[in-house]
Amino acid sequence: MIGRKRRDGIVTLTGSVATTKKEEEKTDQSCRKKPIDCHYFNLYNKPPLSHIDYPYVARLIKPAKPFMQIDDKKNMAKIDYNWNMNKSTETSEIGEEESLEGLAPELPNRKNLQLPRRFFHMAMGITIATLYWFTFTHQGAIHTLGLFACLLYVMEQIRINYPEMSNKFLPITKFFMRAEEQLKESAMVPYVFAVLLTIITFPKPLALIAIYTLAIADPLSAIVGIKFGKRRIVSHKSLEGSLAFFISTFLIALGIFSLTLGGSSLTALSISFLLAFLASAFEMIPFKLDDNLTIPLFTATMSWALCASFGINL
Repeated sequence: MIGRKRRDGIVTLTGSVATTKKEEEKTDQSCRKKPIDCHYFNLYNKPPLSHIDYPYVARLIKPAKPFMQIDDKKNMAKIDYNWNMNKSTETSEIGEEESLEGLAPELPNRKNLQLPRRFFHMAMGITIATLYWFTFTHQGAIHTLGLFACLLYVMEQIRINYPEMSNKFLPITKFFMRAEEQLKESAMVPYVFAVLLTIITFPKPLALIAIYTLAIADPLSAIVGIKFGKRRIVSHKSLEGSLAFFISTFLIALGIFSLTLGGSSLTALSISFLLAFLASAFEMIPFKLDDNLTIPLFTATMSWALCASFGINL
C-alpha cells in the first residue's frame, strides 16, 4: 500500500516496503550511496535534490525534464538583448512575416503627413463653429454636440473592445486612424469633448476663436512643420510650423474680434497679437495631454483674460 508523507516541505511516497524507522534509515543510506537523477515536486520552492527518499518510487514517477538544459543556456547566450531594430536575421524576418499574416495593414503615426486626417480635422471644426455662429443657439449647440459626443464615445468603445468588427472598416478608417490609436480612443474623442466644454464654458465670440484655432491653426501647423520644417525649436516642433500656427491664430482672432466685439481696430489688433503669441508658445510645450483638448481650452481662457485686461465686456 502506497501513501503520502510530508518531510521537510517535500511530498514523498511511502509504502509497505519501509514500515519501520530502521528500514527507513537503511533505505536513506542506500539512496545516498546510489543517488538517482530524478526531479520531483517541491512545495516550498526549495532547490531540487539529486536523490529521493525511496529508490522504488523512481519506478512509479516518470522523471521530469529539467527546467533548463545546458543547450538552452547556450541558446540564451546567443540572444541579442540590445533590442536593435536594424539588426535582423533570416529566421526573425520569416517569423515576422508569419506573425503579421492576416493582420491589419500598417497605419501611419504622428510624424506622417496623413492629409485626409488633417483635412477631416479641419472640416469638422469649421463646420461646428460655423453652425454655432449662424444657426444654433447656445442651448441647441450644447444638446446637439452633447448627443454626438455620447454616440462617438460608445462607438469608440465598440471599436476597441470588438476589433473583429472594426477590422471590416479598415479600408476606410486607415486614412483617418493612427497606429497608436488601435488600442485606445482616437483623437476625435478629446476633440469633440473639448469643443463641447468650450461652448458650455466661454462666451460665444471666444468659443468661436478657440474652435476655429483648433480646426485651422493646429492641422495647418502640422502640415507646414512636417512638409517644410527644418529649424527645430523643440524636439517635436519646428519654427516653420509654429509660425504657421501664429499667423493663422492671429488672423482668426482679428477677424472674429472685428466682426463680433467691435471697438477700435487697435484694441482688436493688440489682443489678437498677444493671443496668437501665447497660444503658439503654449502649443510648443510637450504635454502628455492631447493637444485637441488643451488648445481650445487654453485659447479661450487667454482670450477671456486679455479681453478683461483691455476692458472689453462680454
